[in-house]
Amino acid sequence: MIWFGLKEPEQVHELTNRKGPVNKLKIERRYTPSFYSLLILCLGFMFCWVTYIQWQTSISTYMHLLGFSLSAYSTLWTINGLLILCGQPLIQWLMARLNITMMVQLLCGVIMFMLTFAVLANSQAYGGFVTAMVIITIGEILIFPAVPAIADRLAPNDKSGMYQGLVSGAANAGRTIGPLLGGLFYDGFGPSVLLYSCIFICGFAIICFGTYQRLLNTHHETETVKFNK
Repeated sequence: MIWFGLKEPEQVHELTNRKGPVNKLKIERRYTPSFYSLLILCLGFMFCWVTYIQWQTSISTYMHLLGFSLSAYSTLWTINGLLILCGQPLIQWLMARLNITMMVQLLCGVIMFMLTFAVLANSQAYGGFVTAMVIITIGEILIFPAVPAIADRLAPNDKSGMYQGLVSGAANAGRTIGPLLGGLFYDGFGPSVLLYSCIFICGFAIICFGTYQRLLNTHHETETVKFNK
């Protein structure tokens, strides 16, 4: 698959002259607003992972407390895998068909995350956990492929690897902070407070995604004004 499917990107050679270092500095500054936008985007991505990782840590403990078996918990992840396998191509096709922007896709995904924890906070039946898993899987399909795709669009030609590394680092940070934070809330305040706290954390993700879009729009408006001048 790597041999036949992976295509090497074309090498882009920078034009240089006697003022090469100065021009290089200008090129680096040109991408600074995009870099800041990426950092804010990654921060929102990290918040999403902080909540999503609770399914593998605190929520599994919560289900055990309610008396559900290991097979019942494992079935939820089977549902997750099947939905991703079958649903992701359909949802991505639908997004392209309806011409839905990445920003709307991200916001819808975070709303799905928030709805998931609202369902869990108000239902202790197994059907509630199944419903919540279906909802968060749809949110996962909307958010998790979109952030690396946005990072690829923001990245200059010579910094694609660094930008994708920042996205992966944000996801790893969320997977690191999430279990500790979830455990503290679960042990200190109980599962209900943890679930409502996840809704609150998702609110921070919405703020980050909105700020990212606003900063990007401001940068584009500034570049347009400079170009017209």
